[in-house]
Amino acid sequence: MGSEFDGMSRARSYQLLGQHEVIAVLSEAAGTDVSDVVTEKAARDIKHRLDLVATEVAEHSTGLTDRDQVLTVVAEVLNVTRRADADSLNRMPSMAQLRASQGRGTSSDLWYTPRTAVAPLLGILPPPPLRVWAHADVRGRSHIVDVLEEAGYEVVCSDLSTGQDFFSFTRADVEAMEVDVAITNPPYSVRRLWLSHLVDLGIPFAVLVPETGVGEWAFAPLRAAGAEAGMLLLNRRIAYSQRWDAKPLGNPPFSSGWICRGMLPPGQQLVFGEVPASF
Repeated sequence: MGSEFDGMSRARSYQLLGQHEVIAVLSEAAGTDVSDVVTEKAARDIKHRLDLVATEVAEHSTGLTDRDQVLTVVAEVLNVTRRADADSLNRMPSMAQLRASQGRGTSSDLWYTPRTAVAPLLGILPPPPLRVWAHADVRGRSHIVDVLEEAGYEVVCSDLSTGQDFFSFTRADVEAMEVDVAITNPPYSVRRLWLSHLVDLGIPFAVLVPETGVGEWAFAPLRAAGAEAGMLLLNRRIAYSQRWDAKPLGNPPFSSGWICRGMLPPGQQLVFGEVPASF
């Protein structure tokens, strides 16, 4: 009996087998067949990071029942991964080293927060004078820093790209900086460790994170934080950008919110924030 690969080059046969493998893994992660959005080229581009992509697909598609929505999520995760790999060739050296030297993150962690996402924080922050630690931000490349400084807050920046590893900070280091609160959009792939370390540091904080599966990955550290922990829910999805000077990408597939400790009104663990259309 003839094979379906008769007349086909061996290399081409392996390419198709690789595509089938990627489709099988991502379909299992998404809970539905995703072959409509996984082209042979896309499969080849992301196969070296298939485990990571499958994890993100599973997290972002959790709770979705409409297949078209799931396919949109899968397509966006594929696009983000492929853009991240392509952009890494052109990114500033310090930013290119950021996740490589971290050893815990990936290039897809590099997403810049728009000003509109920071605006709701101004409604829960105590008024100046207040010393804020922007602990994954570089002055001149962070809208978080810009908005806070424009509102009159003193901001202290640290970032791995400028030689400061967040995970190396101790309580003594934080006390020596004399900061009052910590605010940032942490790297996605290490958000669990990031949140746990913030809780260990004992400082009030607000971190912008995807709401997808937040109960699963944030449950333990938030329980450790006690009654001071809560969330600032946002009424709009946040679109991010992968370059400081680029416009945010449209149609984000998931919602974001600010996980807080010691910053929400007393007795409230759930607060609603309005995201302005422009800011």
